[in-house]
Amino acid sequence: MSDRLTALDASFLYMEGPTTPMHVGSVMVFQPPKGGFDHDRLVSLITDRICLVPRYRQCVREVPGRLANPVWVDDEDFDVTYHVRRSALPRPGSDEQLQEF
Repeated sequence: MSDRLTALDASFLYMEGPTTPMHVGSVMVFQPPKGGFDHDRLVSLITDRICLVPRYRQCVREVPGRLANPVWVDDEDFDVTYHVRRSALPRPGSDEQLQEF
């Protein structure tokens, strides 16, 4: 069964455009644990646990003619590696460089 977007969620979706970003992004910086932690291990951990939060494997689909608010549906082409990516900064990797990136 699909969940329909609320009126507020649908309004943010409809207002978003090239000059009106309505999405939110974030960057988090973590200190690695003593045993280390790499990108492949992170992807594996997320892959093993993502079934616990089905919404994270879904995408929004429009209703033809906009007769109702869009719905969340399972994304048959979901690829965790598209969402979890590795990036790097040149040395020294300062906060200013991260903000610029």
